[in-house]
Amino acid sequence: MNRLGTAINSRSANRAKFAFAALMAFSFLFAQSLVTTALADKKPKDFGRVKITVPIHDPVKNPDGYPILIDGEDYGNTTPIQRTIQLSSGKTHTIEVIFPDNKRWTRDIFINAGRIYCIGVEYSPFIPPAEIEPCPPCSVMLESNYRVKVGDPVTVSANLNYAGSADNLTYTWTVSPGNARVLGGGGPRDRTVTLDTAGLPVDTPIRINLAVDTGFPPERKCNCQMATADIDIYDEPKPEAFQFVAFDDLKARLDNFVIDLQSKPDATAYVIYYSGERCPAGQASRLGERSRDYLVNTRGFDSSRLMVIDGGRSAIDWVELYVVPVGAKAPTPRPGEAPPVRADLSQYPCIQDLTAPQQPQRRPSRRRSRR
Repeated sequence: MNRLGTAINSRSANRAKFAFAALMAFSFLFAQSLVTTALADKKPKDFGRVKITVPIHDPVKNPDGYPILIDGEDYGNTTPIQRTIQLSSGKTHTIEVIFPDNKRWTRDIFINAGRIYCIGVEYSPFIPPAEIEPCPPCSVMLESNYRVKVGDPVTVSANLNYAGSADNLTYTWTVSPGNARVLGGGGPRDRTVTLDTAGLPVDTPIRINLAVDTGFPPERKCNCQMATADIDIYDEPKPEAFQFVAFDDLKARLDNFVIDLQSKPDATAYVIYYSGERCPAGQASRLGERSRDYLVNTRGFDSSRLMVIDGGRSAIDWVELYVVPVGAKAPTPRPGEAPPVRADLSQYPCIQDLTAPQQPQRRPSRRRSRR
């Protein structure tokens, strides 16, 4: 029993010694692994790290990235992911990335121990812009009769100076007021437009705009500048036609005539006198000159804006007063269109200038003749 027990105890003791030795060995290996990991994570005392990232834009020409030089030495190529390079600290390093056509990115970086420097360089190859041909010269003007009588048609033409092809030109006409009726032209290929002025307001101009598209893409901006034309609409001047008893009666008409002309500073005044068939020769001219003197010297009217005309013989004595706008046709005498005879003047064979001094009529003598 004792020998057996001793043997058993001896084997148990050997097993315990072996287990202890294995535990010690495992503990040593584990401790060594921890030390190795701690040393790996610890930043070097005499070095810094540079991380370089340059996306590769041309995997065909640069499949391995772009060359890296540090202090003139080859450090391989960049990659789409970070390249980490360890550099000695306490000094300045020149870092270069070489791109196609010897384009270089260069930086001088002072490296501190234990520091990490991240560099991201974005490279895009330079693509020269396509050479753009200059726009052909283009100018446009509108030609027309810029003053027309209401009811008459008016045509506006585009005078185009263009060095390019006329096959691609497009015309855009716009007219104001919108109720102006187009009689012809005005389409995208038409260089003219004809308008009807009937029914349009007098003294309100028609505005015509023309835009010419040369057919180039919009970004080229090669179109002609817009051309604009204003056309004045006028009506034939309507005269004031009347008979008068005496010059004092005529002066009241002339006073109102001057007031009307003052509101139309560019208009011209026309005074036309007609002599009745039974009136003395030259009476119309005499009355006309007397009217001119009254308008210019008494009323202060500009003589350059006054036209006095002898209309010739007519059925009766009568006068026409015209206010003629700029551009309108001058009136012509119309002796055959005399107004109706005033009832109170029908007894007079000819209207005399009753304001002239009159000779007193002699009364018949009441003295009896001596026998």
